[in-house]
Amino acid sequence: MLDLNMNEEESHMQDESEIIDLIKRYEHMIESGDPHFFDVEEFEIMIGHFLGFNDLKQAQKVLQYASSLFPESLTLQLREAQILASIGKHIKAISRLKTLLAFEPHNHEIHLTLASIYSKMSEHHLAINHFNKALLTSEVELKPEIIQDIALEYENLGEWRKAIELLKKCLRIDTSYESALFELAFCYDQINDIKSAITFFEKYLDHKPYSTLGWYNLGNSYHRLGSLKKAINAYDFSIAIDTTYLRAYIQKAEALTTCENFREALEVYDEI
Repeated sequence: MLDLNMNEEESHMQDESEIIDLIKRYEHMIESGDPHFFDVEEFEIMIGHFLGFNDLKQAQKVLQYASSLFPESLTLQLREAQILASIGKHIKAISRLKTLLAFEPHNHEIHLTLASIYSKMSEHHLAINHFNKALLTSEVELKPEIIQDIALEYENLGEWRKAIELLKKCLRIDTSYESALFELAFCYDQINDIKSAITFFEKYLDHKPYSTLGWYNLGNSYHRLGSLKKAINAYDFSIAIDTTYLRAYIQKAEALTTCENFREALEVYDEI
């Protein structure tokens, strides 16, 4: 699921050392009492950093100080709602977020935060509703992840075919978004349609022949179908592309064991 603790401003501060320096300046100001100016964006960056490391206590401290300086800031109010959600105060967080929507109805981050909360509350239809609203106004690079999040909600509802449709859409938008491949394999397994999974992964590999995860998932599909030689061949391609991908070695060894090629299986285990 999308990391809601990384806001747009923080994403522009790519160098972690810059964030650490910012936090050090803030901490020095608090300890020494020397006045120092920080703008709203810098406070957001610090809050996002602490939330990213699940340091809610520090995030709350920075938020409290920042809010005393910028009480009208909607983005700081959004961070407050995210902190409330992180400590399990979902109803209170939802109330704050709905108030914010009255001012910024098309703010995709507010919708994503609401979607995340509703997902945790198992209110999957409400989560889908807000994910879809976020999708309309989000940056292009976020769309594949949001679409996958919607697919996950449909998985939670047991609507596997709808999830498959969305995961395919996700990969059409960005073929490199390979985490969707595992979800697709899982969904096909749930509807017991391994042949369709094989067809999909073969077509995917026609376009992305050097995909480690593509070959690995194709191998798993053949493995489930009982086509062990084809599974081993697919695992070999996965290993050839990435010699450090341990899952492919393990699955290959298991396939060899099923074929009673115990010596070869042991050799594969020795390579790990």
